Amino acid sequence: MAEHGAAALGLMAQIARRRESEGVEATRQWDSHSGLTRFLAQGFPSRASESWRYTPLESLMPEAFAAAKATAQASEGVSALPLDPQDDVVVTLVDGRLNREASKGLDHLSFVGADSEAALEVGDLAGDELVGVNIALSGVTHRIVVDTQGEKPLRLRLRHLGSCAEQAIYTRLGIALKPGAMAVLVETFEGVDAMGQQMHGVTSVSLGERAHLDHTRVGFMGRQDILIGSLHAQVCAHARYDFRPVNCRGRVSRLQAEVHLTGSQSAFHLKGAAYADGQAHDDVTLNLRHEVENCLSDQLYAMILADQALGVFQGCIRVERDAQKTGAELMARALLLDKGVKVRAKPELEIFADDVICGHGTTITEPDAEQLYYLRARGLSMASARALLIEAFSSEALEGLPEGKVRDAIWAWIADWSARGTSRA
Repeated sequence: MAEHGAAALGLMAQIARRRESEGVEATRQWDSHSGLTRFLAQGFPSRASESWRYTPLESLMPEAFAAAKATAQASEGVSALPLDPQDDVVVTLVDGRLNREASKGLDHLSFVGADSEAALEVGDLAGDELVGVNIALSGVTHRIVVDTQGEKPLRLRLRHLGSCAEQAIYTRLGIALKPGAMAVLVETFEGVDAMGQQMHGVTSVSLGERAHLDHTRVGFMGRQDILIGSLHAQVCAHARYDFRPVNCRGRVSRLQAEVHLTGSQSAFHLKGAAYADGQAHDDVTLNLRHEVENCLSDQLYAMILADQALGVFQGCIRVERDAQKTGAELMARALLLDKGVKVRAKPELEIFADDVICGHGTTITEPDAEQLYYLRARGLSMASARALLIEAFSSEALEGLPEGKVRDAIWAWIADWSARGTSRA
């Protein structure tokens, strides 16, 4: 194993110690997970893996922190975003464990709890090396079941917090909406600069018939933190999944999502944005499958990059042969604020049906000189003018964020980040 880096070797050692402490019988189910088997044999995914081509963890993660201990009941964790009194339910996970004392309104849910034996449906992500590592080191699966009916959706805040510095937090989460249920979910991954954390999350989302989930996922980590997330979603007939990934801070952020439209008249809509500076690395990799007829999807992801940051968006829409009358759009946009930034955008369509309306594209641009001149001619400083253009560039990708304190905090952070970043002009 000498060819592996320190982080991969460290994770292998942690997995071996856990297997030794829990016993071979208790961990025998690990052997059926192809991603874990591949990791133990080969280490982190290499550039030869298409989905990891632009995010080589071997170099981006120089060391692997020890997995957090189960201390959730002893600490409320370190929060970086405000709570909102409008929320009906607050679910707080500290160091990857449910902290009931820091949560509220759990009786609104059909079920919330942990189950060390529960398995998650993760589809093709089961073969991913980082999903395999999560299976071995996360310990328990947390499940949230929503059965809220009526005209008003349930407002749910899901917080991922850490309690101490230099630790790795592994979460495994299942979110299910029963037929006809509606929920607005704001999920936040929070950290502060002084801590230094590595968060690894695997989430499975299941929407029953006519269910509607509006899911905002916010990465608001410390500047040296690493956030790796894997999401699998299944959307049944007449159900709708609105997904809004927003990444504001952190050194490395990687989100891989696999979404299946499995029922007629189902829909998936993604709008999101990333803001990266310094040497930050942001990667969103999406695979969407239209499996049946009469389904709709559209995706818009914006990257605003400064200094020497790298932004990655890989999106693939696959329309199966039976998915006639599909409507699908995929768009990536990037705003390059400095000469040293890099962007890798690769939208793809794989179409096996013949009665479809599909499109994809990429737009990469710099701040427009004429627009800057127009704004400066009306008394704005260069920094203020560029900040206004950043806000305008972001507005479509961020429209629809649920009203409340988290949305206000995001926009306030963007304004501050834009002003600080544009002071170089």
